[in-house]
Amino acid sequence: MVFGLGGVAAAQGLPPLRVDPALLNPLPHVKPEPPPPRLPVVEAAPAVPRAPAAAAVPRVEAAPPAAAKAPAATPVPRVVAAPAATPAVAAPAAPAAPAAAPTAQGQEPPEVSERPALPPLYSAHAAAGLLPAAPIAENATIISADRIHGRNEVETVAEGAVELRRPGTVLRADRLSYWHLDDEVEALGHVRLERDKDLFTGPKARLRVGENTGYFEQPTFALTRMKSVAAPAAGDGASISVPVTGRGDAERIEFEGEGQYRLKRATYSTCPAGNRDWYAEVGELKLDYHSAEG
Repeated sequence: MVFGLGGVAAAQGLPPLRVDPALLNPLPHVKPEPPPPRLPVVEAAPAVPRAPAAAAVPRVEAAPPAAAKAPAATPVPRVVAAPAATPAVAAPAAPAAPAAAPTAQGQEPPEVSERPALPPLYSAHAAAGLLPAAPIAENATIISADRIHGRNEVETVAEGAVELRRPGTVLRADRLSYWHLDDEVEALGHVRLERDKDLFTGPKARLRVGENTGYFEQPTFALTRMKSVAAPAAGDGASISVPVTGRGDAERIEFEGEGQYRLKRATYSTCPAGNRDWYAEVGELKLDYHSAEG
């Protein structure tokens, strides 16, 4: 402590001043609160210079690492255990198929050559003339009709628009029965027989096709043969062949072989159709075209 007296400075050591803290508390019965604990001093981070404003970037929120949602899985169908079935009586087991013959390991199966395709025996295109007809065996008999039945290689019965063909012979009728072993045919209803240049029509016929034997009932016929006649314009001894047709009708014609006919109660003429300048009416007439006699 320094005091100034009369302008004279004098220094005097004084004891330190002590103050009773109780005197400073107006309420001696209340204890003063302890001072709050001192907080640690945190030094401020140095200021970072501010960067120029950049374009706004869309805010992307990061998914929580642990709680990331997994993609929805395909629902698994719920399988409910079926109730135990009532035991049933077991059906008898089917006979097991015979096991295939074992083959050696690594052995290739045998190769089977392909069978050649067989040519068709009949073609609608060929019948219509659009394709060449399939070759027909010599003396083969072909029958067509609306309905055909019978026994194979024994008897064939055809009905409705029947047609039987053989080289040089065509037979048409409403109904026809053909016996294969005897080569014999019976035709009924609107029968029409064309054999080479001969024509017969009538209600019924029965004959052996290959032998040209049999009969025809109540036929109308036209028999055509080639005849040699003299040709005056060509000079002496020259001749030409002209067709000559003998036509008529009969109660019955019997076929007695190639070129031989026997007519019963018949008429016969060589005049053109519709013109009878002459004709013969006979009870029986034998025609033999091999010897040109009648």
